[in-house]
Amino acid sequence: PFATANKPLRTVAFLLFDHIAGLDTLFYTLCSGGTLIIPQDRSTHSICQLIQQRRAQVLPTSPSFLNLLFLSGDARVFDLASLEIVTFGSEPMSESGLARVNRMFPGARVIQKYGASEFGSPRSKSRGDSDLWLKIDSDAFKVKIIDDILWVKSSSTMLGYLNCPQPLVDDGYYCTGDRVELDGQWLRILGRHSDIINVGGEKVFPGEVEGVLLDLPAIEDALVYAEANLLLGNIVCAKIKLTEGGGSRASEDSKLLKKAIR
Repeated sequence: PFATANKPLRTVAFLLFDHIAGLDTLFYTLCSGGTLIIPQDRSTHSICQLIQQRRAQVLPTSPSFLNLLFLSGDARVFDLASLEIVTFGSEPMSESGLARVNRMFPGARVIQKYGASEFGSPRSKSRGDSDLWLKIDSDAFKVKIIDDILWVKSSSTMLGYLNCPQPLVDDGYYCTGDRVELDGQWLRILGRHSDIINVGGEKVFPGEVEGVLLDLPAIEDALVYAEANLLLGNIVCAKIKLTEGGGSRASEDSKLLKKAIR
């Protein structure tokens, strides 16, 4: 994919080179003749300051950093208008989180990326700026869904792990372990199968519950996790951070939450 890179851009090297997305950033920037801007640290303040000083055009990052950026308020302090593209990947993003990102960067294209160290970072295409559906937009990669789990086939897939006796792939396909929803040719990444919380046989995705919580006006941030339960095996718990004055809306938000999770 880097052979066709022909648009030199000023890109922040937010993701490190021990991560496939960091390597993707490095190789694309070098092959296109662009400029790689290396930050001294990855705090929201430092990254925003760097974007303003260097007039960065591309910010490849993660949903967690974008959430921190929103909570910090630094995006309102610095001039980030030079950004043309903001990409995110490596973990699920909630719809409410995506909406916040679009509000923070109204002049930039917000693009969801997908990839893994085992097969690289294929070119992907988002269905729209306001939703989380994407498709692998590359002839070099093939995908299939087995029991709601995404499998990927590519000539760049690695052969296996050192000293691991089991083959990494089945018929050339690599099991990503990511559970997905399918809508025609479009995929929505729900999260790793191992992240599912099993509550009395019912499967709960923490990211989806966090998305519902973050839609409530009184909640600024949320973390959903499992706790052991003798009756159900696990129960779903959440730590939340209220917005200023959010405590006064607790009763109303409780009703909205009950309606949303039925």
